[in-house]
Amino acid sequence: MVKHAATLSRLTQEREYEDSIVQNLFHFCLDCLEDIKDLSKKEKKLVSATLTVISEESEKHSYMFGQLIQMLWEDEEGDY
Repeated sequence: MVKHAATLSRLTQEREYEDSIVQNLFHFCLDCLEDIKDLSKKEKKLVSATLTVISEESEKHSYMFGQLIQMLWEDEEGDY
C-alpha cells in the first residue's frame, strides 16, 4: 500500500507529465507540419486530425487525473 501523500504526489506528477508530453507533441508537430515537404495535403490533414484526437483524449485523461486527485483530497485517511 502507498501512503496518501505519495499517492497524491504521484498522480499529480503523472498528470503533469502526460499534459506536457501531449502539449509539446501537439504544438511541435502542428508548427512543423507545413514545413514537411514530403507529405501531401491529405497526409498532413490525417496527421493533424490524429494529433487532435490525441490532444482531446489527453484532456480527458487530465480530467480523470483531476478527479482522482480530488478524491484523495477529500479522503486523507486511506492508503492506496
